[in-house]
Amino acid sequence: MSSSILVSGGTAMLPEFIPRLHDEIVRAVAPPTQTRQKTQPDRPNPPSYDKYGPLRPLSLFFAILNNPSPPAVTSERAAANAGKAPAIAPACLAWVGGSLIISWLNRDRGCRSSARTVG
Repeated sequence: MSSSILVSGGTAMLPEFIPRLHDEIVRAVAPPTQTRQKTQPDRPNPPSYDKYGPLRPLSLFFAILNNPSPPAVTSERAAANAGKAPAIAPACLAWVGGSLIISWLNRDRGCRSSARTVG
């Protein structure tokens, strides 16, 4: 799933949003660079909490399907997917996002119709 990210909705139409989103995702899962200062010299530092630690192994595979300028990738899976989504007209991105959400919300309803008959 990390190599099949599709960005949709009105915000995706902002210039340079998708490449920046990719950069922010990669930066967020990068190993922490800061070390905690000792608060009490006579005690060892407690281990720091790394909330993105479980996602770090996936960082090689992050790819956004509709990235107009995908970065150089380091895995075959990311290279196969990055920037490979069909071109979606910018005016349609908001509609695509809305339709994806509605289809996800209605996934359990199947083909049942909610239309009522007037008698």
